[in-house]
Amino acid sequence: MGTCTKGVAVTPLKDVFVATSLISRGLDKLVRHGKRLEFPDLPAYSRTARAMYSSSDWRLLPDSQSAQVTLTMRGFVRMLTVNFSCDTDNLNLGKSSISLSLGDHGASELLMKAALYPLSLVGGVYFLASDSSGELEPLALPAMDVPTALSRGLVSAYQVEKWATNPDRARGLHFLEGNFEDVFGFSNEWFQQNQENRDPGARWDEMKLKMQRDTPLPEFWPQEVSDFGEAAATVLAVLSNDTND
Repeated sequence: MGTCTKGVAVTPLKDVFVATSLISRGLDKLVRHGKRLEFPDLPAYSRTARAMYSSSDWRLLPDSQSAQVTLTMRGFVRMLTVNFSCDTDNLNLGKSSISLSLGDHGASELLMKAALYPLSLVGGVYFLASDSSGELEPLALPAMDVPTALSRGLVSAYQVEKWATNPDRARGLHFLEGNFEDVFGFSNEWFQQNQENRDPGARWDEMKLKMQRDTPLPEFWPQEVSDFGEAAATVLAVLSNDTND
């Protein structure tokens, strides 16, 4: 049996769609960043760029209460599994959790950290580079709240608007509990006034400005193509001969 890179978010959240949306945004942000670094002069829809970097594609597995996400990073197809029913495996960390696993080769550490980064909105996150040795350790990340998540593109303005509009719809999302202004970064009065604008794009732009936070990216975030780890020279050599972009 192969070894895995593992991650855990200690959280009462069991909403599959909220959790997978957060993970998708972390992974897709990394994919887009890698694509821009490696192919700065190619359009995002270029066949060459898309063959090397593709965004997350999910498959739900109801019988095992889990989900799998597949993406392409530097020409390598990777699959990460998210399990919502492994609480007993992580009782030393907390009574409720979400578990993530990924084969521990290539850029697995970077991919796992990118998946855990947005989940820090909903709870403490833990990381283990390889389950062949060692224990899960807390992953040091910049502080995360709803305004920071929006500023970093880890949630959408549409999603924040839904949460703020209908508290009942957001029931069970513990990270939204508490004083309205403390949670969202704007008052309920300001929000109601903003809702009078019938243009969704304008409303969301105003919300982004109101919630803007200047927070640093995590230290693990790549600054160079080489930071992504996996060598893809052979794939690049083949693709460089493809002019049908």
